[in-house]
Amino acid sequence: MQAMALILRFAVVCLLTSSAWAVDIFPLSEVRAGQRGVGRTVFTGTKIEEFQVEVLGVMENVAPQQTIILARLSGGPLAQTGVIQGMSGSPVYIDGRLMGAVALGFDLAKEPVAGIRPIEEMLRVAPEAGRRAAGAPPLLAGLKDIATPVSFAGFSAATLEQFGPRLRELGLDPRQGVSGGGRPADAMGDPAKLEPGSMISVQLLSGDMTVSADGTLTLIDGSNVYAFGHRLLAGGASEMPFASAEVLTVLPALNSSFKISRALEWMGTITQDRSTAISGLTGQRARMAPLEIKAGGHAYRMNVIQDAVMTPLVTQMAVSSALEATERAVGSTTLHVRGEIRFVGGTVKLDNVYSGDVSVAIPAANGVAAPLNYALASGFDAFL
Repeated sequence: MQAMALILRFAVVCLLTSSAWAVDIFPLSEVRAGQRGVGRTVFTGTKIEEFQVEVLGVMENVAPQQTIILARLSGGPLAQTGVIQGMSGSPVYIDGRLMGAVALGFDLAKEPVAGIRPIEEMLRVAPEAGRRAAGAPPLLAGLKDIATPVSFAGFSAATLEQFGPRLRELGLDPRQGVSGGGRPADAMGDPAKLEPGSMISVQLLSGDMTVSADGTLTLIDGSNVYAFGHRLLAGGASEMPFASAEVLTVLPALNSSFKISRALEWMGTITQDRSTAISGLTGQRARMAPLEIKAGGHAYRMNVIQDAVMTPLVTQMAVSSALEATERAVGSTTLHVRGEIRFVGGTVKLDNVYSGDVSVAIPAANGVAAPLNYALASGFDAFL
């Protein structure tokens, strides 16, 4: 009989901040077809480059109280790649004033035509804690949020295949082996290194296994930052750490090109995740839960975000991958799962046995995630 130990420790808080903003914007009311501007993003390394933007028109009421500026992009590798995953949040300027951020695209488009989120809509997402929000409504059948490339490092291919459909339901595009494996040091980096157009990496899991969602920074207003131009998870009030990132390369693809990047230095915390943007605070360290998994003589140590939806899912994937890497997937197998989930208010003990002939790791991992999911969804005020 194989044994596995699991330790989860949770330190849970509700982060409350307040902020004001002031930026020279190009208002939506002045946007007209034929106007030209420039965008800023990273195509390689950390160097911010410009690309050209031609406004094609304004599309009103594409979702409740949401308007999108339709534009054609050009310059850099865009003629070969089309709109690139990871460009979400790339700021667009007309006459030196910020109009909005590249945020939407068309599947299998032959030209780099994008939807630009007006900056006025992004600035409504003030980086302060508040009530959790429901999922973002869909946009047009063809025009949709640019999928957020989510890199998984240290995970088995079988695990990603098993959980891929669930991740895509959340609006994420899981990818394996497309992360440089960057592991930021514990110390916070210098936020002065960030600029509009910089690449950032929101870390859902860090350590021996990593899960990172990458996009572009739109605006810096003091310690407040705005990015993506669309949701990450649409979780409302959030606490997710983000780091600066560098782009190793852009990979052109027939369905959707994407940036391959790696995290560099911790920069702050994403505190709001809404349908039109994510926002947060530089210099603010996100509180994460330490996660330790022991399986087959191997130990995996990580930190996972505190979220009622993603914490159980990411934990389940990490346990499944650890078992896939150390135990056989075919043939009679028995797994004894022992561990505990530690909350501020008490501890949940885990002790179960799972047997079968095929993929026993999946029910064993679910046996860890299920009680965690129930606990986080049970209304603990300290967490939610």
